[in-house]
Amino acid sequence: EVLFRRLLAADGGHRPCYLGLSRIPAVDARRREGFLAAAGKLGVPAGEKAVFTLSGLDGITDDLPSRLLRRGYTAAMCFNDVVAVAFYQAALRAGVRVPGDLSLTGFDDSPVRELSGRRIDTVSLSVRRLGEEAAAWLRGRIIDREQQGIRRLIAGEYVPGETIGPHRGAAAGGLS
Repeated sequence: EVLFRRLLAADGGHRPCYLGLSRIPAVDARRREGFLAAAGKLGVPAGEKAVFTLSGLDGITDDLPSRLLRRGYTAAMCFNDVVAVAFYQAALRAGVRVPGDLSLTGFDDSPVRELSGRRIDTVSLSVRRLGEEAAAWLRGRIIDREQQGIRRLIAGEYVPGETIGPHRGAAAGGLS
């Protein structure tokens, strides 16, 4: 939700899509659900048609950014920072401006986000909080012999980058 809010603050007219990764299905399902829930909560039109699931990074072809633009999307919200950096590189090769033509977000605050020409806007999950939750669950399993699995929703913290901006129209070359 925090990334949606940043997109709306930059340009209330953004039409985002989600780029998922099927190789990690459980995590992808949660992030896809989060994308759709945040869109609904904030009144951003985005349904299942705005969800694109990639089988791997090889699904990020050089024409993907242009195809998204032609479909009317102005922001790509990626499964993680690795996907976002690969998408950014494809956009560069296609002449699509990030930000400008498309805004872009990642997830996880990975060091890989520093490898693109612009730092990717992302979300960081507190490693300390994740560790505390895991320790509490382990304690319950070992000491109290609890049988329940662990599933916690931990709020992320926005990490600013340089890939969210106002939508300025389609890139040169008739991509609109």
